[in-house]
Amino acid sequence: MKHFAMVAAVGIIAWSHVQAEDLPWPKCDGAVGATQLGRCLNDALEAADKRLNATYGLVLKMFDAGAADPMGAFFYDEKKNLVAAERAWVRFRDAQCAAEAGMLSQASASGTVVATGDCLMKMTRERIAYLEQAASSIKLNSKLCEKTASACQIE
Repeated sequence: MKHFAMVAAVGIIAWSHVQAEDLPWPKCDGAVGATQLGRCLNDALEAADKRLNATYGLVLKMFDAGAADPMGAFFYDEKKNLVAAERAWVRFRDAQCAAEAGMLSQASASGTVVATGDCLMKMTRERIAYLEQAASSIKLNSKLCEKTASACQIE
């Protein structure tokens, strides 16, 4: 994991099955030192990453199933654009959080871990909220959601 090496165990972001706003913010007050703090933040980030991946995967499945209305949107192009956007977002997130950690940390390992973890968590939560909104809109037009609402739930 790129972030693990960068901030002593801070990993890529995570998910659960609640609204993005409901994702718990890491409570790492009891962590002593950069390594414990990194592990604590990593656990929260891994959970957020699972949520992000599940939501992103659902949106891709909706596109793969095709549009319910033949006159509707061309899902192939939308999927292609989303994949390109997601890849660009990951690069931006990594660069932004590295920059923030460098500017905002207090020249200590713990400061770097906190700055990076906070940035990763904030940006991931924002991306999850965006993808959940997109999924909510797309399900109105996707064949995946035509027969049962459960097909369009985050796994």
